[in-house]
Amino acid sequence: MDDPEFEPIRDDLIKMTLDHYLHNDGLAQAAKQAESMPLTPDELKRYVESRRIYNITEIEPIPTIEWAASALPSKEQAGLVPNLFLDWTKLDTIAATNWLSAQEPSKIRDETIASFATKATDIDSESAATWALEIKDSNTRAATLNGVIEKWRQEDSSAANQWVEKNKRSE
Repeated sequence: MDDPEFEPIRDDLIKMTLDHYLHNDGLAQAAKQAESMPLTPDELKRYVESRRIYNITEIEPIPTIEWAASALPSKEQAGLVPNLFLDWTKLDTIAATNWLSAQEPSKIRDETIASFATKATDIDSESAATWALEIKDSNTRAATLNGVIEKWRQEDSSAANQWVEKNKRSE
């Protein structure tokens, strides 16, 4: 696929090839095939992002997220892994959050929690704030927690202020 003649359709060829493995043999085979192809991290990220539309996390959520986390450099993981996780939470919040709780502290875990807490504020502000406290990086934790609390205060300032007072030591 390094032939310049195919450059205009390279992304389409990648999709056709990996989709064949994904749909016929599963994610493990698609990942194995991707490893054997001369793909740039950006091409792999574009492919996985394009397959989000087809809910690949619905079929194999943990392998999908772990593949994205292991196959892509940190920079490319940043938006993709949290988005795949959020897709999964729409299908099975309990399984997704249990998986996230079990992950070792890392930058991508912090980014995933930050993304989740920010989205969860619309549904359960107290849980979102509690999740924000799980972020290990102090700057990310503070920014996420401040955003959650600020949004919560717009909805129910009394409850938000009580939670802040109760959890001052945890911050």
